[in-house]
Amino acid sequence: MTKKLKKRLIRIIIALVLFVIVFIFDKIFNLATIINNDYGWFLPFGLYFVIYIFIGHDVIKKAFGNIIHG
Repeated sequence: MTKKLKKRLIRIIIALVLFVIVFIFDKIFNLATIINNDYGWFLPFGLYFVIYIFIGHDVIKKAFGNIIHG
């Protein structure tokens, strides 16, 4: 396995562990109710979004580069 694939595998495993942790916390503590107003959904959304950016930043970066270059 190349060094690049090892880094990618480690990133996937870390993202999976973080996702499971956030998912369990969301089910136990209902993260949307921590903020008691109409914007309570921002906390779980933000946590899941950070994990998404962590795992997919290289793909997102490449997609934006392709959009800019046409």
